[in-house]
Amino acid sequence: MVENIADRERLLAAALARRSRAHWILAGVVAFLAVAGALIGLLAAGRGMAGRDVLLATAPLAFFALVAAALIPIVRRRDLQEPALVSGADKATQRAVQAALRTGSSPDARIDALTRDSAGKTLRDSAQLRLFIVVAGVELVGATLQIIGGAGPGSLVSALCLLLVAGLLITTNVLTHRRSSRYLGRG
Repeated sequence: MVENIADRERLLAAALARRSRAHWILAGVVAFLAVAGALIGLLAAGRGMAGRDVLLATAPLAFFALVAAALIPIVRRRDLQEPALVSGADKATQRAVQAALRTGSSPDARIDALTRDSAGKTLRDSAQLRLFIVVAGVELVGATLQIIGGAGPGSLVSALCLLLVAGLLITTNVLTHRRSSRYLGRG
C-alpha cells in the first residue's frame, strides 16, 4: 500500500507545502468577502437604502464569509492528519491517479498505492459533502426568499447560479466518494 511508495517523504513534503498555500488562499477569500460585504453595506446605507435592502444586499457575502471562516477549523483539523500523497505529486501522476479512480484499477504499483492512499483519505473526509449540502440549502432558501420578496431578475439569476454551483460541487463530491469506494472494493 503506502509503504510501496519510494518517494513517500518527498511527496508528503510537497503536499504539506501545497496545503500551506491553500491556507493563505482561504484566509484571503475570508478577508475579501468580509471587506466586500462591509463596503457594499456602507455604500447601500449611504445611499439611503432601507435596512431590509441593505441586509439583502450584504447577506450573501456575509454568509459566504462565515462559511469560509467555518472552513478554517475544518482545515486545521485536517492538518492533524496527513494529506493525500498524490497532492504532492506532479501533474502527470495526479492524472494517472484520477484515471485509475475512473477505471477502477492501475497496472502501475506506484499509481495503485497512491490511488489507494487518496481513496482512503477521501472516504474518511465527509465534511466537504456536508458543507456543500448546507450551502445548497441556504442558497435554496435565499432564492426562495428573493422570489417571495419580488427581487429583480439579476438577483434571481445570481442566486440560481450559486445554487447550480453548489449542486455541481455536491455531484462531484458524491462521484469522487463512489469512485474511491469502488476502487477500495467497498462499494
